[in-house]
Amino acid sequence: MKTQNVALLTGRWDTYPQQTTKLTMAAELNRMLKPALRSFLMERGMTVSDYSVQQLRELAFKAVELDLPVISTPDDTDSFLQFRSTVVVNGEKVTFPTVFQCDQKGWTDDLKNIPVFSMADVFAYLVSYAKWTPSRLRTYKNERGFRLSKSNHISSAESFNLPHEHFYIKASCIRETSQKADPYMTWCLVNSEGVCISAGCHCTADDGGCKHVVALLFCLANWSDRHIDRNTETCTDTKCGWDIPRKVSVPMKLDSIEHSVNSRVQPFEHVYDPINHDDNMSDVEFEAGLHNLIQGHDTQIIEVLDKSEDSLTMPKSIIESAEDFLENSSFLEYLKSKVNQDDCDQIYSLTEGQSDNQNWYEYRLGRITSSIIPLVYHYQGNDKNNYIVRQIDKNNYIVRQILDKNNNFSTPAMIYGKEREHLARDLYSKEYISEHKKAVVELSGLIINKDIPHLGASPDAIVNCKCCGKGIVEIKCPYTFKNLTLDEISEKNIILPKPLMVSLN
Repeated sequence: MKTQNVALLTGRWDTYPQQTTKLTMAAELNRMLKPALRSFLMERGMTVSDYSVQQLRELAFKAVELDLPVISTPDDTDSFLQFRSTVVVNGEKVTFPTVFQCDQKGWTDDLKNIPVFSMADVFAYLVSYAKWTPSRLRTYKNERGFRLSKSNHISSAESFNLPHEHFYIKASCIRETSQKADPYMTWCLVNSEGVCISAGCHCTADDGGCKHVVALLFCLANWSDRHIDRNTETCTDTKCGWDIPRKVSVPMKLDSIEHSVNSRVQPFEHVYDPINHDDNMSDVEFEAGLHNLIQGHDTQIIEVLDKSEDSLTMPKSIIESAEDFLENSSFLEYLKSKVNQDDCDQIYSLTEGQSDNQNWYEYRLGRITSSIIPLVYHYQGNDKNNYIVRQIDKNNYIVRQILDKNNNFSTPAMIYGKEREHLARDLYSKEYISEHKKAVVELSGLIINKDIPHLGASPDAIVNCKCCGKGIVEIKCPYTFKNLTLDEISEKNIILPKPLMVSLN
């Protein structure tokens, strides 16, 4: 038992007797804490950065299954630092002092002389050095390192000038789990063109791509973008320091806490940016523009972009397709000739997120969607006694609905439903996944059938599982029930014996 406790804490399995079975090791892996799992994997030469406890445990099971041996190597911390401090200048290797060997007097918090460092430089480093995959890079905003940068965990940045126009940049990173502990020191080495050559951190997961390094790089790109004019004549005499506020967590007495509602924070004059940004640009349009911008330059960011999008052509909307329509032919047949399955698939991808995505409004425009199809179905020709016909005669109601570009949620009922839809979907997703085999609940875009391209539907989610197959989810959050509990709603509106259980699907 004593031997087992040692392995549980340290992750070292060389303390185990040789006759220990894989079954016993697997049982102990289930009891291991995160530090022990990391140590277990690192001793077998496996990367452990940015993995959850469950992911680390799954990797450990694989290591046991493959009988990966412990790699017995001497402490190579110093040699690894020397390796990351080595660059190639004019075809020759040059080794700088490590970031810990630099003279403390040479560090400065005036950062105006560091090169321009952009998001493209961050992505290039993460792809080439940290080995991020394109799919991971596309969802970088979900990464813990990016969230640390947005939560102001990086502070006290300083730079150190090196020979051959290279720079060290270091900063403090407040720990994510223990903010009262000493912060980590994280650093990067960049050249005069803003290319990040290497990076590191004080943390135990230091492999050049830990979440603290990622946070520093994103913060540095953000700071550089906001201080793009730091080397102009008007700014050279002004100290250009790190102005991102530090995350601070200090306990306060109860009577010292301000209970009033915070007023709107006014923008700081020194970071005011009057440029009008196009917030309606889709991700696909942004990637296409970025690719055209960097085409011909030697940068690894090109690897992130899908090669099929190099000469991107987005599917036409119905309004655009109608411009070439000849009045003497069938519009539906004409439309079918203009839409193929690839267009339907691409429109589905381009409109994910629905009302939060500008493309969704563009491709819905001109189509009969599920929200207005009852109006179209009940249209009764020229019967003047029909309410809908009267509306058409009066102000072309149905046509106005089909061609309505309004993307505002204006009524209280619509706002109420919009605000609660995400919560309802999350609750449904957890319940569905727990009761079905290999279940997945995904957000849906605009669904179009190439045989009837004038129709469109946007379900609230798509569900798929091994036991039931594929289906759709439609969420309703009735405004009339906003102040009632589920028991009150079911008791009032569902005529069933009270002992029966009602499943809300």
